[in-house]
Amino acid sequence: MFQHLKCAQVWDTAGQERFRSMAPMYYRGANAAFLVFDLTKYETFTDVQSWVTELTSRVGDGLMLVVVGNKKDLRDDRVVNKITAQEYAQSIGAFFVETSALDPSG
Repeated sequence: MFQHLKCAQVWDTAGQERFRSMAPMYYRGANAAFLVFDLTKYETFTDVQSWVTELTSRVGDGLMLVVVGNKKDLRDDRVVNKITAQEYAQSIGAFFVETSALDPSG
């Protein structure tokens, strides 16, 4: 009955540099990566770009990428516009979504 069930492991490094050296042991053999950034902090968007470089160089082809802009609810504080994020995601063959951890209606 469960012979086709796949397991998902989720690792959250919060983008912190101190975890960067350990990251390869977590994403080795990965099929997908969710790269989450804060829509109100541009540097988190550029950090995602460096993680994409890291992942694609170490994991290789076949890795599904999803770029996620978080804090969609903070419209007045937003610094990364939707078109910029969508174009970046498209340029790397990734999906792009926006969300809010606080407001599910977004």
